[in-house]
Amino acid sequence: RIEAELAETNILMKALIDSPKDIVIFSLDSNYCYTTFNKAHYNEMKKVYGSEIKIGTNMLEAVNVPEIIPIVQQNLDRVLSGDAFSEVQQQPNTDIFYEFNWGLVRNEDGKIIGLSAFIRNITDRKKLEDELKARVEEQEQAQSATLNMMEDLDQEKAIAEEATKAKSDFLANMSHEIRTPMNAIMGMTH
Repeated sequence: RIEAELAETNILMKALIDSPKDIVIFSLDSNYCYTTFNKAHYNEMKKVYGSEIKIGTNMLEAVNVPEIIPIVQQNLDRVLSGDAFSEVQQQPNTDIFYEFNWGLVRNEDGKIIGLSAFIRNITDRKKLEDELKARVEEQEQAQSATLNMMEDLDQEKAIAEEATKAKSDFLANMSHEIRTPMNAIMGMTH
């Protein structure tokens, strides 16, 4: 009965791990060997590195690209030292972005015995974020240009008002200067 329940639990766990098609899920022991992984991770390892992984395979051996092995090992060691973290990384020499969520696997005594990873390709989201940033920057530039134009218009308005006042003063003075002698002439003529 216990074996049947354990087999059923394993089937349910495997179904749970394999259910997200766009998330890579795997766990490793403290020696970097696979303890579980989903189909998405299996397919990704086969596609990217040409490696057919299985439970017990050492991940560093499966990642057979010498430039990437130190990066992978650095992340694995960081997690195994007790630092669960999340980060976004760009795949080297590509426009592909992944969001990594690294977690700890502990035994009943709390000792770290491995790690878990949830990895999602966020390239489309990153492109949308970049487009949104570009649009926001364009809007900020347009807003800045509009504010500059409004300041220029305010300055030109002040200059125009000053010119209008000067013209009015000039016309008032001229009217007075012309009217005074004209009054005398009109008086003499009358």
